[in-house]
Amino acid sequence: TLAETLLLRPLPYRDATRLVLVWQTGPHDYGNEIGASLLDYFDWRREAKQLSSLAAYGKQGFNLTGGDGAEYVEGQVVSANFFDTLGVTPAIGRTFRGDEEQRVVILSDGLWRRHYGADRAIAGKSIELSGQSYTVIGVMPRRWRAPERGELWVPLSFYTGNWRVFRSTHPLTLIGRLAPGASVGAAESELRPIAQTIWGGGLWSGWSVRFEPL
Repeated sequence: TLAETLLLRPLPYRDATRLVLVWQTGPHDYGNEIGASLLDYFDWRREAKQLSSLAAYGKQGFNLTGGDGAEYVEGQVVSANFFDTLGVTPAIGRTFRGDEEQRVVILSDGLWRRHYGADRAIAGKSIELSGQSYTVIGVMPRRWRAPERGELWVPLSFYTGNWRVFRSTHPLTLIGRLAPGASVGAAESELRPIAQTIWGGGLWSGWSVRFEPL
């Protein structure tokens, strides 16, 4: 099983060895890895030159109604460049655009088959998520999976958590793609002083940044 997973079925992302998870790490050696705030993400994405792209995602559940009954679905809110960073294209439709401000959603293959009967004309149709209407713009490939469990994806701007202006809450996981010629060590060295300047000491004194190959 291990050989099949590692050798015969590699991660379903383009150039997966260039992908890294970006964690904030505390001054102690246990239980000290956390994600990022929205403000951290914006700052790091702007400043990190050793990364060709940096994406963010966070968990969010939805009540899906209509279609074949109603169910609770685990989903994710993601930055517009999430799928491009991973290097994947949908089997049907498209991914998010950088200027996406509408309520749009991308479905997993499993949810599309289970709830919508594999309707190939699903793109452009409206579905209801937690009482709000979203337009389906894409369906992901059958054997593709996200870095974390999720059956649908919506733009980050529609996250319902109360954290958009606070740097002290860290609900987002960041995933980056190393730029050509860049290494994990070089990317970490670049981001650490940027992070320290952003945090400004105080509560975050001694915290740093660690990159983990996906």
